Amino acid sequence: MKRGLSLFLFLILALPGISALIYIDSPAKQQYNLGDNIEISGYITEQEKFSGFLSLVLNCNENKFQFPYTSLALNANEKKNLNTDVQLPKITIPGSISGLCSIDISLLSGSNIIDSAKSGQFEVKKNLKGSFSIDTKKLQVGTTFRLAGNIYKLDGKNTEGSVEIFFKNDGSRFLVDVANANEGRLDYLYKAIQLPEGIYKIDLFANDIYGNQQMFEDVAEFTLISRLHVNARASETSLKPGNKLKVYGDVKSPIENSMIDGIAKINLAGNEYAAAIKDSKFEYSIEIPAAIKSGRHSIEI
Repeated sequence: MKRGLSLFLFLILALPGISALIYIDSPAKQQYNLGDNIEISGYITEQEKFSGFLSLVLNCNENKFQFPYTSLALNANEKKNLNTDVQLPKITIPGSISGLCSIDISLLSGSNIIDSAKSGQFEVKKNLKGSFSIDTKKLQVGTTFRLAGNIYKLDGKNTEGSVEIFFKNDGSRFLVDVANANEGRLDYLYKAIQLPEGIYKIDLFANDIYGNQQMFEDVAEFTLISRLHVNARASETSLKPGNKLKVYGDVKSPIENSMIDGIAKINLAGNEYAAAIKDSKFEYSIEIPAAIKSGRHSIEI
């Protein structure tokens, strides 16, 4: 009879902190990105004087990430708020965790767990959002377009990282360049050279500094034109060797109000001359060679 009573008393003494209570609110948002900070609120109270630690664990599908312990002292019947009275560690979502998650909090005395609580579930995702625009829908080969936009996390805050820029044309897709998104802002200039004429669509793959990623498909479209229309004239139609011949004209793009700069190569009697094209116009004065043969000669531009 005495042996049974002694065993019962021993078990009671070995169960510490049964009067503790932890309450934790659900996080303010339902979705977070990698690298986001989570703020928690709630309280902890203990009927008896306590000295020990608080443990915070980010638990995502049983993939757990332990944060540093926080020392905690409570007087009897004292209540402390988690977000104002306790110096909790910064809860930053690491790049190794995603999916449905919760914050697990435990009150520790030595190796014993006095009490524990779990927050409501929230989701950690790698997705990003964005909005983009292009300043022209048609351009001539050799001219430039500007692709601009903003890349931000699920909470609407800008993020920094790299953006891979892809063009698509006739079923093929190729990487054109990699640009930076500074404070979430993409401002990219592209000079359209070494591409065949056609219609192109633009895809963007964004990868921020925290590991969040997003493929943005068909964010813009442009038509690239390589054709030019040349209207050329000559100042004279009948000349003698040594006379001056002025060749001039216009170079037009199929794109309305597009101005062309470049070089017009003029061929006459086996000789080639280079005339500068400025604002879609060119002009060049040629001295007719003394050894030119009589007869009709054509001018190629």
